[in-house]
Amino acid sequence: MWHDDHKNWKFKKLPQSWLIKNALDRKMIPSSEFRIFKLYIKGLVGYARQDLLSQCSKTIEEQTDGLETNTELVNRGDMSLDNIIGQQKLKYSAARKRAKRILAVLSKTSDV
Repeated sequence: MWHDDHKNWKFKKLPQSWLIKNALDRKMIPSSEFRIFKLYIKGLVGYARQDLLSQCSKTIEEQTDGLETNTELVNRGDMSLDNIIGQQKLKYSAARKRAKRILAVLSKTSDV
């Protein structure tokens, strides 16, 4: 892995794309590994860097007014609307925190 052996590590596009796509999701990249991810992105350049910057900026700009609600779950009685909205707010809040942390890391490094 990149973190354990920088010298012998080989770049692979698919894993990097997956990391960037899932960077803001706590379930996909747990907090314990997010620290390593932040170290990894210091070296991001080109399209991957721009894609991550764009994703983070968009997430920070989103307003909670536009939260989706899953009416199917509400209609089945599986969850109340309040529970769904609460879960989505928590998810968006965590994603915004991560986005801000990522932007802080990327702003300290320059695109080479």
